[in-house]
Amino acid sequence: MQAILKDIYQTVIHSPHRTALIIASEEWSYSQLWSYAESYAQMLHDRSFAPGKIGIYTDNTKEMYAAILATWLAGRSFIPLNHKFPKERLKAIIRDSEVVSIFCLASSGDSCIELLPQEALISYNAVSVLPNNRLSATESSDDLAYTLFTSGSTGIPKGIPIGHHHLQALLEDMKERYPLGENDKVLQAFELSFDVSIACIFTAWVQGATLVVPDLNGITAINAFKAIYDHQVNFVTLPPSALFYLRRLKMLAMPLPWVTKTIFTGEALPYNVAEEWKTCAVNSTIDNAYGPTEGTVWSLIYALDELTEQQTINGLCPIGRPTKYIQMRIVNDSGEDVSHNERGELWIGGPQIFHGYVNQPEKSKEVVFQDSQGTYWYKTGDIVVKNQFDQVVYVNRKDNQVQINGFRVELGEVEHHLRGIIKSDAAVVLAHENKGVLELFAFVQGSWDEQTLLNEMRLKVPGYMVPRSIFALDELPVNTSGKVDKTLLRSKYLHHE
Repeated sequence: MQAILKDIYQTVIHSPHRTALIIASEEWSYSQLWSYAESYAQMLHDRSFAPGKIGIYTDNTKEMYAAILATWLAGRSFIPLNHKFPKERLKAIIRDSEVVSIFCLASSGDSCIELLPQEALISYNAVSVLPNNRLSATESSDDLAYTLFTSGSTGIPKGIPIGHHHLQALLEDMKERYPLGENDKVLQAFELSFDVSIACIFTAWVQGATLVVPDLNGITAINAFKAIYDHQVNFVTLPPSALFYLRRLKMLAMPLPWVTKTIFTGEALPYNVAEEWKTCAVNSTIDNAYGPTEGTVWSLIYALDELTEQQTINGLCPIGRPTKYIQMRIVNDSGEDVSHNERGELWIGGPQIFHGYVNQPEKSKEVVFQDSQGTYWYKTGDIVVKNQFDQVVYVNRKDNQVQINGFRVELGEVEHHLRGIIKSDAAVVLAHENKGVLELFAFVQGSWDEQTLLNEMRLKVPGYMVPRSIFALDELPVNTSGKVDKTLLRSKYLHHE
């Protein structure tokens, strides 16, 4: 049995009635969670599915969380299938990752039948809970724990396989850095398809704490705040952009004195956001956690203190120092280490680093490599600098990759789909900050109806990748190099935003 499951099982054995999960105002004890997980694992065995990954349709129910454990108990790995994603994107993920079956609610069956045949679906409603918490984990020679898919510049999502040993390395650091117990409540306010959810879930469960999941439909930030308030959650993880919604509704005026730890993650952290949160969570320490999915959720973490403000660059907080099992280099364009206070690209290495994308060997070679000592390294594409306090500070992206609502987006992928719709290369997408929130804006050449284009984009990409506005121009401006003049587009169309 994997070490992570063993840690959870210890709580099942010694404190079976301790609360493991609160979701939709329903509670599950560790005993109940484990019993359902075993039952679902048994269903996998009984159905005798062919080798392959198990899809988990993100119904965001307590049963979904049990299914995560079930896949590991059955010796399988899982692929989150976000119910908010377009069907074509989910079909591509299923095809590329060789998903053979999908866990889902009976009410989601019609949607899932469009993805796989009826006989490949496993309904949570068919469960027959096994008694006595029998330990029935199947040992598997396959280390793979899960695979997440992120935006790809070619229009094809990139599959990132993460092994149990990758996740175990992260969790060992989390247990030392954030010791938790039975009285701690951990917020999980992210879709399962976003890797921060994995860190939240297992940082709580391997230490016997309670996981609290808000309603992930509607405006998640507001529902998350309500969950923090209603259940007195003390361990909070949020994207910085969540405060935009809370500020607008004046929710930050409500005190949260029981919050003792806050992690901001998923996008760059402006210092003023952290300061504003402190007016609400007056007793909370704040960490800024950084990491690409390829490095298993978090790779560097910075604890804010009285010196933070003087360490900011462009108002952004440092991302700190590597976690326990992460090595780090900051290099120039020649791959040579830069001097102190000199900017360069961040490379991360160690046992948390993935080994390559699913079915994309050429893309893998571009960004991941193994050195002569056998250590895997990932080229993040993030430009950073190490300051006089020996802290790493994020500066900007080396390429056109941005964070939208905590999700990583390559502008090239958005452009790819937009160009496919208009059947022309005359399209460009820009990321522009509007009142503290990063948004996408697109420009196309020709006579196009904006609403028609937006509707077509919603069929092809997740909501966070759909531009806020699409400007149809008679002609896209070009600069002296013959390239689309993005500076002119920004100044003419976006400066009033």
